[in-house]
Amino acid sequence: MGLEMQGGKPGWNDAMNGLCAMFGSGMPEMYELIRLLQFCSKVCEQFPGRDVTLPAEINTLLIRSELLVDAYYDGTPTNDFEFWDELAQYRDDYRNQTSVTFSGDTVSWSAASMAGKIDKLLRKCVDGVVKAVELNGGITPTYFTYDPIAYEKLDTVDANGLTNVKISAFEVGSVPLFLEGPVRQMKTVTSPEERKAIYDKVKASDMYDEKLKMYKISGSLASMPIEIGRMVAFSPGWLENESIWLHMSYKFYLELLRGEMYQEYFDEIKTGLVAFMDPEIYGRSPLECSSFIASSAHPDKSIHGQGYLARLSGSTAEYLSMYNIMMMGVKGPFVDKGNGLELKLAPVLASWLYDDANALTFTMLGSIQVTYHFPDAETNSWDCFATNTEVTFLDGSVAYFGLGTIPSPVAKQVRNLEVASIEMYFEKS
Repeated sequence: MGLEMQGGKPGWNDAMNGLCAMFGSGMPEMYELIRLLQFCSKVCEQFPGRDVTLPAEINTLLIRSELLVDAYYDGTPTNDFEFWDELAQYRDDYRNQTSVTFSGDTVSWSAASMAGKIDKLLRKCVDGVVKAVELNGGITPTYFTYDPIAYEKLDTVDANGLTNVKISAFEVGSVPLFLEGPVRQMKTVTSPEERKAIYDKVKASDMYDEKLKMYKISGSLASMPIEIGRMVAFSPGWLENESIWLHMSYKFYLELLRGEMYQEYFDEIKTGLVAFMDPEIYGRSPLECSSFIASSAHPDKSIHGQGYLARLSGSTAEYLSMYNIMMMGVKGPFVDKGNGLELKLAPVLASWLYDDANALTFTMLGSIQVTYHFPDAETNSWDCFATNTEVTFLDGSVAYFGLGTIPSPVAKQVRNLEVASIEMYFEKS
């Protein structure tokens, strides 16, 4: 289901570093692998006539993996354990072959052929995700642990004199919900219905803090042993243990925005974005992020909603991504249409953000003042379309354009900071 852990820590959440010693696996890494395979498949289909050249050792691993996937769907190997066991052997063979260097030999495939191979691997990964979600009651898990339940002792010992064993079966262990799983999952789905279903499941789970109207990094870890990592050493609601970890909750909000779930996004940020929090409760300036906010799971009710460890954390980067989409659009402002640069601003703004004149102003590229004018105080920007645009240059001259698109060469002048301001006017769709 998830990607097997073999490193010193599991991906993003290093506070769960004990999982690596418990035959752990992670769904976040599986979702990222799916994204990589989807991208590679798309590129190979887009350029079918090109060749893909691989080192011979990687080619051998690819072919063996492809054949094993074919056999898996034909009924041999007969179960997931046999599949994993054989694939692990292929992986170890590859590592042994390349422990010092590659041979230098290469093998080339047409992109069209490579797309077919990638799609087979992608199918196996996606089926694993389906299985994991079903096993977890309809919401994606983030972590698994595996306990050996059938094994035989061998006659060999390791360097420490411990007897080697050969495992023939594992039992999957459940780990409480973590927000990272659904966040990564949302990156791989395309339909609005799927995204909405994920959102509804998360909000209905114990990852949602009803008191604070925010999202916790995880559900309760009370049932987890200390072996899974240092996370469980903290009090609930503190540091990584069931707190509002802003970096991850901001990632969740960003995926709502990227997924064009605009109403849900703007409803959530009223309580979940630091900029809109009550400074008396937050305990610091709403202009600065915290590493985490104490959630209502913490035994001390007096600190619920208070931010701790102010820093330029990952939440700052996620906020900048949200800000850019809100102000300029999901697809980005500059587009090369083949005959020159175009600037197309498509803001995503809820009407409660407008000023008293039904307008909103922001600074683009550090110096250009952009003002959007909306028809009324009730209509959100995504229910409007741009009708006219005025571009004022540094020398005071003005250029006028229709439908909100600024063509070349003016678009290039905007990018080169030769423009003082842009005024854009909208009407209801």
